[in-house]
Parts: sequence; structure tokens; C-alpha cells
Amino acid sequence: MMGKFNIYITVCLTILTLIGCNNKERVAENEKVVVEETSDKAIEEKVAGDEELQLELPRSEATRIADMKQIEQAHVIIQGHKAYVALVLNDTAEAVPVPIEEKISDLLMDEDPQIEEVFVSAKPEFVKYMAEFEKRLTAGEPSKDFIDEFGNTVRKIFPNT
Repeated sequence: MMGKFNIYITVCLTILTLIGCNNKERVAENEKVVVEETSDKAIEEKVAGDEELQLELPRSEATRIADMKQIEQAHVIIQGHKAYVALVLNDTAEAVPVPIEEKISDLLMDEDPQIEEVFVSAKPEFVKYMAEFEKRLTAGEPSKDFIDEFGNTVRKIFPNT
């Protein structure tokens, strides 16, 4: 009688263990970030089922912004309905003139009607972060932690986002 009970307990524990492992795999799958090549956007990062966690690198728009007369370098990352732009201005100023901000905002919103807000900064710290994020996105490094890090950086530079 005791032997049957021990076998029964062992079988039950084994089944529970297998079910638990299977659920962990599902959670891990949902947290994976998938890199997709797209025609308009060079790279789009997606976390399964969560649009706010998408990151896009619109390379053609970044090139068009960098080609503007007053701009030496531009990094653009789009997350959901917001675009973040880091600039190096030719005069090395940290304050982006309003007409340049408006021109960049118009360009991005014309190219992607889903963009509702555009945040622009020429702070050297932000330019450094954005260049690094762009490099890491291109290398396929993204993960949920990476996207969280991006969000924390953006909130630090643009506290009202």
C-alpha cells in the first residue's frame, strides 16, 4: 500500500514539474524580441503582442535629417507613436532651434502618419546613447531589458514623455 502511494506521489510531482517547465518556456517565448527587416523601416523590433515595445530605425528619414544644412549627424528611433531624434548640429549647440525641430517633426510625421509626437535633442549625452542604441539594434542585440533601457534613457532626457 505504501509503495503505491509513493509511486502515485512521484508521478504527480513529475507531471507538475513538466507542466511548470512548459509554462516557463511559454513565458520566455513571449519575452523574445524578433528582428524583422521591413521595406520602409530598416529594422523593427517587436516584443510579442506589445506595440508600445516596438523600436524602429527609420534609416532613410535619419539620412534626410542629417542632410539638412544645419545638421552634421542624426539618429532616429521610433517607439510606438513617438519618434526620438538625437542631433549633432554644425555649430555644436545643444539647443535645437524651433524651426529645425518643426522641420524634423513635419518630415517624420509625413513619412509615418502613426507618429503623434517627435522629441528632438542635441544634448551630447543623448546623441551618445542614441548612437549606441542604433548600433545595438543593428547588431540584433535587442531584448526586453534593452527596450527598458531605451525607455529609461528617453525619460531621463525628456521627463514629460
